[in-house]
Amino acid sequence: MLLSNEQYNILMHIYSDRQLTRQHELESRRCRLLNKVPQIADIEARIRRAAIDEAASRIYDSGQQGTGNTLIEELASAKKDLIIQAGFDADYLEVPYICPDCRDTGYVDGQRCHCFTQLSVELVYDSHSADLKGRSLKDFSFQYYPQDFIDEATGSTSLELAKKAYLAAEGFVSSFDSSFNNMLITGKTGTGKTHLSTCIGGEIMETAHSVIYLTAFELFDIMKQETFSRGRAQSGEFSRMFSCDLLIIDDLGTEFGNSMTASQLFELINQRIRTRSSTLISTNLDLGGLQKTYTERIVSRLVENYKVLTLSGPDIRTAKRVFENARERGGSYAQK
Repeated sequence: MLLSNEQYNILMHIYSDRQLTRQHELESRRCRLLNKVPQIADIEARIRRAAIDEAASRIYDSGQQGTGNTLIEELASAKKDLIIQAGFDADYLEVPYICPDCRDTGYVDGQRCHCFTQLSVELVYDSHSADLKGRSLKDFSFQYYPQDFIDEATGSTSLELAKKAYLAAEGFVSSFDSSFNNMLITGKTGTGKTHLSTCIGGEIMETAHSVIYLTAFELFDIMKQETFSRGRAQSGEFSRMFSCDLLIIDDLGTEFGNSMTASQLFELINQRIRTRSSTLISTNLDLGGLQKTYTERIVSRLVENYKVLTLSGPDIRTAKRVFENARERGGSYAQK
């Protein structure tokens, strides 16, 4: 995930706060312990002197190990006994790290820690991606796609189309870091386009990529606001549509657009293709309908650069009710 300088600085501030909080807690615990067992301070001083003597011995005695390590171990054992006798846990002065792997630095052997990746994901969540959190392809079920429903346009069954779309979604997710792909999911209302799109978005977001999810209404509203703010700096929402790792546009064709927004839509699609930034679009329209609603050059870009998939079948909301009724009767609605 590419982070802006501001985002990176926010993450580093989080880690700095974690380290500072841990240090304050350690100092607080040590003060409480010394108030109750003041002789521990003397033991710690002796441990430091023994460590210095051992280091000097290695330097001046040709690397030979002295007796300092043995003394240090004895003193550490005595210190632990005093801590336990005072009623504290043996590891009382070992304040846990939030992430022990990187010791709250964000890096392990020069590489970003897994906790850094997770924080990055959480940082890029906003109102246009929060709904994707926790979604995954495991949430997509074939049970609502009957194998006796034939899609007239493709000649395939609803179940066949759903399985094809699911396999394409798996490939899209698994190859996201290694190849540039886009998806266009077509189908009538209620066939699961939005659900599959959000499942894909959730999977991509969990791999520490920035994902922006917009309905067509939201997309064109942002574009309209940008149109009326010419001469001023671009809004954060508008610029993020171009820069995010994955842009999801849901229900394209249901909004009210015009030649200006169509031009902006073309620029958005075209620019993301040029920068090899993946886009996923769902729409109730087929390619012919998209060409009538927008322009031939937009459809041309989609056909050339997007994998076009179709979901078909009865409205899933109705299918769910039928399936639940069939299950209550001990029957089966569709093949899983």
